[in-house]
Amino acid sequence: MNHSQLEVMIYQIVDDTMLKKNRTDGTGWEWGWADLQRDWMDASTNRFAYRCLPLSIVNQTGWWIKNPVGFTATWRGVSLPGTIDFQFDGAADTWSGWINNQFGGGIITWNTPFLFRTRPEGSRLLVCGPVNQFKTYAQPLTALIESDWMSMSFTMNWKIVLPNQPVRFDAGEPLFQAIPLVSNVCSDLEAASVTYQKLTEDPEVYRAYQAWNEGRRSFHVQKAKGEVKPDDWQKDYFHGRDALGQAPATVHMTKVKPPPVRFLPQALSSLETRPQPLAGSSAPSAVLDGPHGSAAGHPQASCPFSHEPQEHQTMSRQIGAEVAEARRARPRMDDLVQSQIVATSVASVAMEQQPAPAPARASIRVNDDWRRWIAENLMLEGAPEDVLAAMTAAGIDHDEAAREIQLAQQSPYLKGSELLRNRLRKRNWLIATYRKINRLHPSSSEIERRHKLSRQEFLRDYYTTNRPVIISGMMDDWPAMRKWSLDFFHERFGEREIEVQMGRSAGTNYEIEREKFISKIKFSQFIEMIRSSNGTNDFYLTANNNSSNKKALPELWDDIIQVPEYLDGSDRFGGFFWMGPAGTITPFHHDLTNNFMAQVIGRKRIKIAPSWDMPLMNNDYHVFSRIDGRVTDPNPRPATEEPQILECLLNAGEILFLPIGCLHFVEGVETSVTISFTNFVFDNNFSSFYSTYHRV
Repeated sequence: MNHSQLEVMIYQIVDDTMLKKNRTDGTGWEWGWADLQRDWMDASTNRFAYRCLPLSIVNQTGWWIKNPVGFTATWRGVSLPGTIDFQFDGAADTWSGWINNQFGGGIITWNTPFLFRTRPEGSRLLVCGPVNQFKTYAQPLTALIESDWMSMSFTMNWKIVLPNQPVRFDAGEPLFQAIPLVSNVCSDLEAASVTYQKLTEDPEVYRAYQAWNEGRRSFHVQKAKGEVKPDDWQKDYFHGRDALGQAPATVHMTKVKPPPVRFLPQALSSLETRPQPLAGSSAPSAVLDGPHGSAAGHPQASCPFSHEPQEHQTMSRQIGAEVAEARRARPRMDDLVQSQIVATSVASVAMEQQPAPAPARASIRVNDDWRRWIAENLMLEGAPEDVLAAMTAAGIDHDEAAREIQLAQQSPYLKGSELLRNRLRKRNWLIATYRKINRLHPSSSEIERRHKLSRQEFLRDYYTTNRPVIISGMMDDWPAMRKWSLDFFHERFGEREIEVQMGRSAGTNYEIEREKFISKIKFSQFIEMIRSSNGTNDFYLTANNNSSNKKALPELWDDIIQVPEYLDGSDRFGGFFWMGPAGTITPFHHDLTNNFMAQVIGRKRIKIAPSWDMPLMNNDYHVFSRIDGRVTDPNPRPATEEPQILECLLNAGEILFLPIGCLHFVEGVETSVTISFTNFVFDNNFSSFYSTYHRV
């Protein structure tokens, strides 16, 4: 077994009759893995809170101990023990010994029915309340337990923070979450070896526990008689020893000393700092100049975007400027297979042009970065001869490159990926089947237009079938349709300061690095820029500016009616405001939710690839595609593996439904104002289980 692999031993201290599964009165102890769901996250608009991946991950990390019985507790406000009044739902005689106020100070104490041990040496348990779950008038206490050696059970405690205020704990609600740490770093729980047994089945641990428990029991008997005196068992944990006098704690802390902070110069700590490349995001550092190829059949040379920005707020905010820096940190050779994972061969190898000194090609040697690159391309079914050609073109000796490729092909580790490749082939077959069936649909080659579509028809024919549609007649009662114009904005809000994206023409990653392009100007200045523009992508008010602009222009939302036939209008500020001149471009990307684009002013041209064509769309990083939407062929040849591109003009007063997973390209044909929505009355939570915020 890997010495760094986490092992967790859960010892049951109580008799089986105290476990909930063995009781008929609805009470009893139970433990279980921590759950993803939180009521407040469910209640967030379209469950947006689940889009924060760190929240979702920590919610599920570790396990819960659950409350054995429902009760209400009221603290009298006195610091002495026994000053919390408990009202149990039932079986008070059974549970009052387990749940009490033995420490005083408004602290409710649960005596733990389990003992937890962990390996390897130095592992710990962070014991806290159920993370991201809250209770009014009470807060859980948090502790770090040396669970690699400890033979004592621990108590779980909540502090009531307001005297004379009843606090409710329901039966079965999670009380505490235990998060395993190895060297004070979160452990890989999914790879852990977990066993469950009765404490009596491990004689050594049982003897140590019994010795500690007897000393503790004797202490409380003496305490009740007023004969309290210090005892050795009280110092055992502090000294890293058990009640038998043994010292199993080879890694023991009595104090945490924070390390000194080394402050870097400002230039190194700015966004221009080049961090270590993300795993898999860079090709070998030895890559030098090489041919600039393109994926099969897709024109890319004129595309100015190395990774395209988004059109909608729903796109993940987790890719920041540091990601772009990581991807630029050194010259990069792109994947042999840029989009078609199902392909059996590759026509060419793409290499990014990077200025470099004249290379001494003969000195370039194959390192582990190159070996990883070789493995990736062979696993993605790149032809060995193409891999060899790319390596020699980069300056690696032909024989050395051929030898490394042969070693990779013979490696049992690479051969071990065959099962994964088979599963991927089968999944790709299923997607290709959906693609083929979809193209049999009478309307597969167009985006249908429907007038005043009913909720039932919309759900049945489009929302659940992942098909785009343009809906008319649903914005006729919007005040915005009558009032909004450049003159109206100038007269009503001209002196307001708004946030926009500026200087987009100077950058290729203006969405990923959007912080660099944020500017604040008067609305009147922005309007004059639009009036004087002959078509530009240099400035745009987008959903990325939405938070600031909702505060600056709250009256705009009074002119919007959130289409109750399809949308949940409980949030007055639902929707995202977009405004820009003719010429704004949002390259191909897909969103993590279903979306509405409601066009208020002007027209936009939209190109959409069905979600089942995603493997054909060069979607090689998170939600972004390499394909230049300005030169795509809307009529794919059925005999080729080319994506189907649907195209439409969205006019003022029309709503476009953009299904989740459909990559789309948006171009402003005229000065335009758009409101986008994601707050459907139907389930639209698909981002909470999305995880590929990286190369794909």
